Amino acid sequence: MDLFLEKILTTDKVICDNIDKREALGIELLSQNIVAQLRNFVEAIARFLCRQEKEIADNQKGTQTAISYIKSKEKYLFLVRFHKCLQVSASHSTVEPDVAIRLMHRYWDYLYDCKNFLKKEYDIDVLRNLDNFPIEQDETLKEYYEKISIQINKRSIVQITESPTNRYYVHKKKVFRVNGEKYYEITLSEADNKASKFDNIIAFTKLNIPTFYAIHPRLVNSKIHILNRDMPIQIIVGFKVSVRPCEFDNFFKIFNHATNVSTNDNEYKALMSYLTKTGLSLTELIDLDEDDFAKVKSEVCKELKATHIFDGLTLCRQYYDKPGYNVLVYLLHKLRNVVIKDQYYYETNEKLSNLRLKYKCIGFDTMPFAFELSNHFTNLGELFSCINPAGREHELLGRLIKNNTEIRAKLYTPESELDRFKNIDSLIAKYNSLLYYKHREEGSLKHENGFVYINGYEKNTIQIIQQIGSLTSSGLGGYVESYEQWVQNTGYKIDSEEKDKALRKLFASSKVALIYGSAGTGKSTMVKHISNFFSNRKKIYLTNTHSAKENLKRYVNMTENNTFSTIKYYISNGGGECDVLFIDECSTVSNVDMVNILQKTQFKLLVLVGDIYQIESIRFGNWFAIARSYIPQNAICELTYVHRSTDDVLKALWESVRKLDGRMADLLDSNHYSVRMDESIFSKANDDEIILCLNYDGLYGINNINKFLQNDNKSKFVKLGMDIYKINDRIIFKGNERFGDLLYNNLKGKIVDIEDNGISVKFHIEVERAFNGLDVEDANFKLEKPRNKSKSIVSFDVKKFSNKDDDDKDSLSIVPFQIAYAVSIHKAQGLEYDSVKIVITDEIEELISHNVFYTAITRAKKNLKIYWTEKAQRYILEEMHQMYNKQDASIIAKKFKLKMYS
Repeated sequence: MDLFLEKILTTDKVICDNIDKREALGIELLSQNIVAQLRNFVEAIARFLCRQEKEIADNQKGTQTAISYIKSKEKYLFLVRFHKCLQVSASHSTVEPDVAIRLMHRYWDYLYDCKNFLKKEYDIDVLRNLDNFPIEQDETLKEYYEKISIQINKRSIVQITESPTNRYYVHKKKVFRVNGEKYYEITLSEADNKASKFDNIIAFTKLNIPTFYAIHPRLVNSKIHILNRDMPIQIIVGFKVSVRPCEFDNFFKIFNHATNVSTNDNEYKALMSYLTKTGLSLTELIDLDEDDFAKVKSEVCKELKATHIFDGLTLCRQYYDKPGYNVLVYLLHKLRNVVIKDQYYYETNEKLSNLRLKYKCIGFDTMPFAFELSNHFTNLGELFSCINPAGREHELLGRLIKNNTEIRAKLYTPESELDRFKNIDSLIAKYNSLLYYKHREEGSLKHENGFVYINGYEKNTIQIIQQIGSLTSSGLGGYVESYEQWVQNTGYKIDSEEKDKALRKLFASSKVALIYGSAGTGKSTMVKHISNFFSNRKKIYLTNTHSAKENLKRYVNMTENNTFSTIKYYISNGGGECDVLFIDECSTVSNVDMVNILQKTQFKLLVLVGDIYQIESIRFGNWFAIARSYIPQNAICELTYVHRSTDDVLKALWESVRKLDGRMADLLDSNHYSVRMDESIFSKANDDEIILCLNYDGLYGINNINKFLQNDNKSKFVKLGMDIYKINDRIIFKGNERFGDLLYNNLKGKIVDIEDNGISVKFHIEVERAFNGLDVEDANFKLEKPRNKSKSIVSFDVKKFSNKDDDDKDSLSIVPFQIAYAVSIHKAQGLEYDSVKIVITDEIEELISHNVFYTAITRAKKNLKIYWTEKAQRYILEEMHQMYNKQDASIIAKKFKLKMYS
């Protein structure tokens, strides 16, 4: 028997024997045992394949020769990528149990490819019991995928030869199997600079479509019957890779290679055909050795005289191992025009080989696994796919500390969580030494007293706490007397005894007031009362979102003394001066923004409002949660009486989830709040009802539910691209440049009429905002006669066609709203509905934090239903923990000698 075939079969036996013992081993040990064998398995296959053409030694050098060999053969691409994954994660060492389980979910598909390849090409049977590996699959989706597979199998695959008219980016590719056959669920969005997840469409196919670049898909409409209703689906029966020409032009501009690529160029057509046929990325192409790269160029270009794209790729190869190359490789790996343009700078950068890149790119280029590009959050999986992580353990350490801080709100990471790293201090020293000198003070890692943290995050936290704390040393002279006189003289009515009691002492001994309260307790009303008391004083109101700003405007009188602004706009315009500064939804305000606000504002009194149990800041923002630990009680107002709902059982659930007191499961089940997935999700229980989801994709994702419910709307419709819009559709506006603050992000509305003249579509939208003629004097929309006194009807045109080869999509061709029968939990923050249905699938259970879950359930005023499986419910309730980190508060108090009040 061939030596390397014997090694394949030996490793295969170990894997299969472990799967046979799966019940005795358990999923964790089983996964660890198999992951430990996978690199040996793949390298044995590589050596076996190489041996078919030439002799190689049974040693490390022979393995390297074999890996180089399979990299040069397009048909072994799946094996090359599998090996690259294993170099990153499995290597030759043991991985942690939970990590091993996740890896096996990811590698299962690669193992299937190995099994099928060896059987088809060499009649070698391996991985006989792979189907017995306990991959957890959501049973609620089984029927869904089975019916989709039937529709896919009815369609024939077609070759696409014509020039593309519609391009789409592939955002996600999910594998599902039915009866041993492999299928894909593909998430697409239009390939333009303005695309967002709200515009995603889902399609299904048997084709293994690469995710690197824009594609031109051939889509056909079909439908399945599920949940007692017809569901429209789209099937991809053919595709062609179709990079936007502007993406080549803008990428090549970085190293001063001027091109004017066109879809009509023969080189462009030939290269797109090659990428379609092979599934190769351009990063994998330029990573070939010189001879193999030349062969590909010769095959693609043949007799062509003009090879501008390949000339650019050749130039790109010349930067290998030079400063700037990591940026080039990452951009080329997944060409996205908006990302490329955000890195470009009109002058050369001497720190990055004189490439035309912003200085913000330096951190990423030096340590790509620890830093981000300009205006772009990098995906770890994409990084592993195009940049070798070997020797970058210091970067992965830095990334872990940063993620703990920004995502888990954990400022100090204990050493016990860093066992996977060897010699932490040497890794920290290397990390800090590689920081760009301008980032060294803020970005350096510190290792003290058994914890690791990022210096700048600690510095900002302390600065905020100390500045807020300094405002508690004395109050506003005569406040109590003046407040009581104001109430007596004006007859002003406070809506609750709780608020009246708090207001009487609010600024008696402190110049800062921290107002905490759960959803519906009247925090905005409290802001109104304070504002009315200081009606003659200059006040500034800051919020993170336009919707929160508009909400405050509804509570507070609009006078010349009151200025309302989003935090982003306020900071960018240099701040301001006032008597009273209000900051709303403080739990969503990052530490960096809070430092900027305090530095750029001159104020006499500060009012901080929020709920630490609702959705937290996207960027690191722990200051509001821990501030109360260092602030005396006389400066804190805790509102407890809930006005949003009169349902005592619902309020008991809110309180239980808020405090995590152990009653949650009983309250959910005994009051029928928990529901298993069924068709009742689509049965409207109330006119004021919303469905809340965390994800956009899948059967129970936002986009699919919107299509389901829109399908019930039989009104007049129009089609724009792949999207359908109907009269009576519920919508919410997206952030857009065209209408600015008037039709702001998250503004709710309804389509009341549609006019299609073939060139453009005129939408008539009833919005939940009352405008007058002066409000819209300079607006890019028309104000029409209203049907409701508290609402307005606006109209505007959307062009039906735009040239996606160009750099920027015309704003007039962008639909500025999304269909909103279902919205994300994050979008719903600050809103309330009579009836709320929450959809939680098994695949997103790990994304449901305590704050996200609490925010979702507190949107309901009367009716609440949570659609989830028993498994998802059990997992979420067991894993739920509060984001407030008492450990951080204690460390800060001890280190900086601060008095703790709670």
